[in-house]
Amino acid sequence: QEGCTAFMQRGAPRKRYAVEYGSKEFQETMTFRTNAVLAVLKSGFHAVIADLDTVWLEDPLPFFQPNCTLLGQKHKEASMSGGLVVVRGGHAGVRFWKQVIECQELNMEFIANHALGTYDVSKYTEQECINRLGKTHATKYADFSYCLLPKLSFPDGRRFFEEKLPQLEGLVPTIIHNNWIKGKDKKAGRFKDWGLWLVEKDYTCQFEHTATPRPVDSPKLRRVKIHLVDIGCLPCLEESLNQLQRGLAEREPKIYADLTVHMVDERTPLYVGAVSSSADRQTTIESFEWTHGTKNMMTSVSQLDQLKK
Repeated sequence: QEGCTAFMQRGAPRKRYAVEYGSKEFQETMTFRTNAVLAVLKSGFHAVIADLDTVWLEDPLPFFQPNCTLLGQKHKEASMSGGLVVVRGGHAGVRFWKQVIECQELNMEFIANHALGTYDVSKYTEQECINRLGKTHATKYADFSYCLLPKLSFPDGRRFFEEKLPQLEGLVPTIIHNNWIKGKDKKAGRFKDWGLWLVEKDYTCQFEHTATPRPVDSPKLRRVKIHLVDIGCLPCLEESLNQLQRGLAEREPKIYADLTVHMVDERTPLYVGAVSSSADRQTTIESFEWTHGTKNMMTSVSQLDQLKK
């Protein structure tokens, strides 16, 4: 049978119960992970580090940019979460990660001499080391770059479960991080509530997603496709987009609507009167913030002919 290679620290217990975030036991696990990553980087491989409280719905490889030495899931607006971190192998990656290990060792030394609850846990984590050193290396070294993944394709627990930002855009995320909630049972419960607990009792995975995940006890959300034909009139186009936006915003229950705007050029006689330039109409479509689903634009006359049929 196929499986995954697993590494165990010498002398580590065969089983450990869930430990509290920021505790000495938690940090011991993080330290072991940082040391293992350095061995991977020194071997000439790139390292992809993912927390266990993530669910993968799509292949993330298309998002891994070759010009990014350090790439990760966005935390808040300008920092990196530990949910998914990618470090590229090579001199710059190894140099950076060695300093991450040194930083984590200092964290361990501090935690050993201070009681949990007497300090801000978030300031003494591997994640803090990665962010602080990553930003420093990006300004100090020309061969190092610090990059963040798109927040809707790689949402954290707040963006996905609470703010529901990917859902509002009609997007299926690539990886969802079930953070911003503490406790193994609470994390598992939230995954199950949303139909994202994928492991069966026999340890197989049976899951096919066709739409944005939603709570399992919520009413089924309708999804429609809207085709809007641009007839060459810019004011008409703007008014049509705004009316569609307002009409769907007022609708209950909410539906997701994927919008496709079919642009015609000046040679297509669909509008009698002053014809607006294609560039102006294209700019309007591209800049319009459609909040009910995906937005696409088609520009060929052949595609319009297919729609008429």
